[in-house]
Amino acid sequence: MKRSNAVVLALLVLAAAASACSTSNTKGIDPFAAADEEEPADMLDAPVERRTTAPRTAGAATANEAVLMLPDPPAEKSKKIDAEVDDWSRSKARKFGQKEHVVEGEQFWTGGPDASFRVGVDSDAGHVYFWVDVRDDKVIDAASEDVMADGVILWLRDPKLEEIVDSLPAGMAEKSNVRPEMAILFTPDGQFWRYDQTGGKLYRTGIDAKTKKMKNGYRLEAALSLGVLQQVASLPTESIAFRVEVMDGDETDRRGEQTRMSMLPDESGPRFALYNVGGWLPYEEAQGQPPRPGALGRWQLADGTWRFQSFEVRPVHWHVLQDVSGFDKALANSEALNELCPAATSERTLVEGYQSRSGNHRAGLVYCGPRAPRGRCPDDAESHLYWVHLKPGKQGWKLHQYTEVTEKPLPQCATAPRKGGDYYSEFSLLPMEMLGSSVWGIGFKKTYSSSTEELEERGIWFANPSSKEPYMGKALNERTQATSSERTISRSHVYLALVDDKKGLDLCEVEHVKEQSCNGLNRSCKTLEHGEMVRTHIKMWAPSKGRFEPYLLTKHKRCNASFDFSQRRGFMLINEAGRLGALASPAN
Repeated sequence: MKRSNAVVLALLVLAAAASACSTSNTKGIDPFAAADEEEPADMLDAPVERRTTAPRTAGAATANEAVLMLPDPPAEKSKKIDAEVDDWSRSKARKFGQKEHVVEGEQFWTGGPDASFRVGVDSDAGHVYFWVDVRDDKVIDAASEDVMADGVILWLRDPKLEEIVDSLPAGMAEKSNVRPEMAILFTPDGQFWRYDQTGGKLYRTGIDAKTKKMKNGYRLEAALSLGVLQQVASLPTESIAFRVEVMDGDETDRRGEQTRMSMLPDESGPRFALYNVGGWLPYEEAQGQPPRPGALGRWQLADGTWRFQSFEVRPVHWHVLQDVSGFDKALANSEALNELCPAATSERTLVEGYQSRSGNHRAGLVYCGPRAPRGRCPDDAESHLYWVHLKPGKQGWKLHQYTEVTEKPLPQCATAPRKGGDYYSEFSLLPMEMLGSSVWGIGFKKTYSSSTEELEERGIWFANPSSKEPYMGKALNERTQATSSERTISRSHVYLALVDDKKGLDLCEVEHVKEQSCNGLNRSCKTLEHGEMVRTHIKMWAPSKGRFEPYLLTKHKRCNASFDFSQRRGFMLINEAGRLGALASPAN
């Protein structure tokens, strides 16, 4: 049975309320997602499949750098922008015209004929299309950008870039002028300009818009290319967050709008609709690329070219290998490695590979472990993590050195834990050049699970394969431990900074802890009163031992709960599933 648009929206907003985003937070919220079941006619709900088109011709690659390959966007728009909307499915638009949609000037609003609107959205690989029909009993054109009465405001946001901003230390995004959000005002007479910033820069080349005045209002049809956003997290861009608002004024001599309506009016609820574009491609040239897949950064459009700005530290001497086939071949041909990890009884994985900028060295992390026969891991099973070093020979790359980088072997099979034991996985590798040219970080995830207890940790091991004792210590980024009655959640900011007066960066971990009571294992958990706290863990660099040593006291004036990364020289370490990274302090 067809539900009214007002009821649908009310249900959708309620359904999203548990994870609703504020004005500064989309976090994947889709207020147009169906609450109970999908509406066949709801265009804004329809999933968009990832599009595939022929790739652009790549420029010449250097010996050590991969080339960013992007498909060509379509040469023609899939819709004719003429404000006639004959190529739209009108039944799939959403209407907004209830009292609850009025966010300003409610005293001037007399009902739907006075001001209401409906919205349609569509896309192809090159453009996102918006259609807005505004019902208005008295249409007033804008005299200027300073004195305006009627218009449509289109708010746009890259949700992925917003997530990156949220993950950056305080002040870093502002210093780098990272802005995931913007707004454009379209007037009934066809003018448009930047709305969120007075005199703000607008990429007009990327906007094709037409308006049409009608008997009871006016219509806007617009096609936007990716360049309009000016900053995005990735190319191509997979989704766009948007919000449509309408301004209505009924007195020509009144400055500013009388009434403002919004499709998402609740300040405490979702503020943006999330629309899956399915691969939004730029028409402009793109230069540069992220230092590694998933690296924190942004693509910024300037002077007609997209350029990537990495927020993470780029290794000076190494770059990530995208094609590791040659690396794998060298490992398969290594007699030494085949003795350590025989293919008949073991599983071996190249976790990550790097090549030196000179092209003369390759380094990587190899995980090797015994198979678990019939899914059962023997009690004496051990797995190993090796840092490996390759050098070129007459017949290709050859293994030159291998070093075990953990403090001791991992007590597990390759893909399964021992009975009742821990299991390590999601490994990653990163050159830690700020600690030394031969120091590496190894990311890991540790889990334990039983009927009465669950444990999950994410941390970093540090190793120097050139040292007699490679293992240097570890840091924890996350830890969650739960029983049937309680749960402790810890999230730590891990900094490399000068804590003592000795030469060398130290480890400063600022841990934010939540202690919760639960009604079952990881079920119905609530944070206790006074259950939140901040703790610090300090590990000083000991040059004579070549490792980090725990600092026995619980406090230090240079590593405390008020540690200000923006004011302290050093680095913040990022540890995600299968990826390590480092952010440089703005004070560096």
